[in-house]
This record gives sequence, C-alpha cells and structure tokens, in this order.
Amino acid sequence: MTTHLKTWLERSEVWSVLDHLYDGAYVTDPDLQIVYWNPSAEAITGYRREHMLAAILAENVLPHLDAEGVPLPKAKYPLALTLRDGRVRAGDLFLRHHDGYQVPVAARVAPIRNKQGEVIGGVEIFRDNSVEVAALAQVESLKKIAWLDALTQVGNRRYTETRLQTSLAEQEHLGQPFGLLFLDVDHFKKVNDTYGHDAGDLVLKMVARTLAHNLKSSDFVGRWGGEEFLVLVTNVDEAQLLATAEKLRKLILHSSLETEQGMIQVTASFGATLATKGDTPETLTQRADKLMYHSKSTGRNRVSFKLQRRPRAIPL
Repeated sequence: MTTHLKTWLERSEVWSVLDHLYDGAYVTDPDLQIVYWNPSAEAITGYRREHMLAAILAENVLPHLDAEGVPLPKAKYPLALTLRDGRVRAGDLFLRHHDGYQVPVAARVAPIRNKQGEVIGGVEIFRDNSVEVAALAQVESLKKIAWLDALTQVGNRRYTETRLQTSLAEQEHLGQPFGLLFLDVDHFKKVNDTYGHDAGDLVLKMVARTLAHNLKSSDFVGRWGGEEFLVLVTNVDEAQLLATAEKLRKLILHSSLETEQGMIQVTASFGATLATKGDTPETLTQRADKLMYHSKSTGRNRVSFKLQRRPRAIPL
C-alpha cells in the first residue's frame, strides 16, 4: 500500500505542489507511516524530513494535543480517524516542536483514495497559529489553476520557474544531475496563418501531450510561452539527455493533427544542455534558448547541444 501511495504522489505531482506551500503538510499510508513531509512542516515543527519519513505517526512521533492542551492518543489523531472513516476534518491542535514546546496549529485532514474509492492514505495540512502565515489555496486548486497552463495542461511559466529553482537546489545540495531541453515549434506562425488560431491551439496541445506522455514520472514539461516549451530531464548524463531530446523530436515529427483543412504536421527545434555548478534559472534557460536558436538557424527540426563554447547540431 505504501508503494502504491508513493507512486500516486509521484504521478500526480501533488508532492511538488505541497513542497511549495507555506503551510506544513504530510502524507501517511493507512498504517500512519509517513511517506511525505514538506519543507514547511520542517520549519513549523523542527522535525527534519529525513527523521520523519518512514516513521510511524504515534504518541512519541509528533505528539498531538487537543485544543484544550490535553494529549491525544494515537487512535484519536484527526488523521487516524479520517483513515478509518474517510471523512474530511478540520480543527485546532497543538503539535510538539522538536525543541519541546507546543505549537498551536489549525489543521485540515483529508483522505487519499484510489480509482476504486478505497482510502489508501491521508494528508494533513496545518498552519502555524502562533504567527501570521500566508495561507494558500487548497491543493487541487493550486494544481489545476495556479500551476497549470490553461491551454495545454502542462506546467505554466510560473510553475516551470519554480521547478527549475527546485532542481538546481537539489543538484547543488544532493548532487542530483539534470538536463534542460528548450524547444520551439517550427513555423508556428505559418500554421496559424494557414489553418487558423484554433488549429494552432490544437497543435500546441498535441505537442504538449507528446512531450508529457513520453517522459519519466520524475521529469517535467512546462509551457514557457507561445509555442515554446521547457523539459526538465532528471538523472541524466550527456548521452541520455541527447537520446531523450532525439526521441521527443522524432515523436513530434511523426505526430499529426487532422483538420477540415487537411492534415497538419509540425517539427520542433531543440536546445539541450546539462545544468552545471553555479547555474541560475536565468543562465540555464538562456543557454538552452541560444542552442534552440542555433537549431533554428541550421535547418530546424534538430537538437543542438554544448558543454564547451561551440554548439553542435545533431544531424538528422
């Protein structure tokens, strides 16, 4: 059950939304084993993620007190009750900080269900009531509205910038390598002029779905603007990044959209680069952008990559 829950978190990308909440958040399986603990939960409680992951929520792990300051037994924790009856709960609690003092919090608990409607886990989101902390919208609202591009349903510009920052931080602190693909749909203005803007929108959706459906669950695709997309490819070296870019280029090339005016096929020009030490979101995207334009200037429908000074185009 824990494995299924972790898979759901990765595929739905809820974890990446929770990571950026100002509120504390954690997820457990039906046995109250913690499988996710966000940075704000660390800040509010003092308990590090490494300490909490795989721990069993109990009287000696994040002890709960009710609104009157009376210790709650594990069976009466709001999350434990929700895991049993599947009901959403909200209320005031005290959580014991790692340093020993009690932190007043406003908590909201909800079940996580699989496609069959079975409860496979629970999520608790809590706000520190001892200070004024900005509250964000509910997880689903963030996921569907604040973070997704309305047309293509991949990450929007804001979300993409956040993922870039997170990936660079993880590379710096955890040594997790990643690469960036910057791509632009070739001759997109001609598509709009020939077939109309509605057809152009359908082409962007087609390209976005082609990208999103052919990446690892840990990878990410976002719409940068207009007909430009960014793809973050995790845990890759040069050869793997280029192989991914070439696969995506070919998949776009061989995709097609049937319209009343005829069949539409497009290509895309790619810039590919590995993130390096000292990169910022700006330096990384600018480098990938220049490489994408190199692909444009050398014939389009190709991938350009560089580690050194001069870019090179991958031959078709």
